[in-house]
Amino acid sequence: MEARDKGIKLITNAGGMNIDGCLSAIRDWAEAENLKGYKIGYVTGDDIKDMMPRINRPAPTLGQDNEEILRDLLGFDSEKIDSLKEKAVI
Repeated sequence: MEARDKGIKLITNAGGMNIDGCLSAIRDWAEAENLKGYKIGYVTGDDIKDMMPRINRPAPTLGQDNEEILRDLLGFDSEKIDSLKEKAVI
């Protein structure tokens, strides 16, 4: 109760757990403690089994993913990436 009174949010990763059982146990505990005004959020469907071929690889070498990150995540165009290479930044 002290955490809630101080505005502290509690977050946990319940991966591999029975989410319905976990939610039920949290609600039962909150009711037994006479807690009011709490919120319980949860995510389902985070099964990564289909992603395993893509992520089950050796760790990247230093700089291996630079171009992909600069291009796809940061929006750098080819000219900007080439300029960074010429300056030995990457």
